[in-house]
Amino acid sequence: MKIRWTRRGVRLRIDDLELSALRGGDVVHEELSLNGGGWSVRLGVGDAPTLEARGTDLHVTLSRAELDMLLQTSRDGVERAGEAATGSPRLTVEKDFLPEHLGGA
Repeated sequence: MKIRWTRRGVRLRIDDLELSALRGGDVVHEELSLNGGGWSVRLGVGDAPTLEARGTDLHVTLSRAELDMLLQTSRDGVERAGEAATGSPRLTVEKDFLPEHLGGA
């Protein structure tokens, strides 16, 4: 998973193997370890969409409808608009398929 964040939003780019893992009910996890701490992102699928911080971990839950949209070959990704009133950033999850995985998902 590739992660890009700004003050306005978070963008996650997943490959076909990670999309397949999400389809199978797994959580996709990426972690950066640093001296004195670290940061991680966990991406999964559930009944309700979420985007929340838990300490140094960002937990993202796609709704089943969002996963269904990602599984469509005609779609490159899904996006949730941020909410200025709650301080919630925009979330984008995009497919980033590598040439060596073309037969995967």
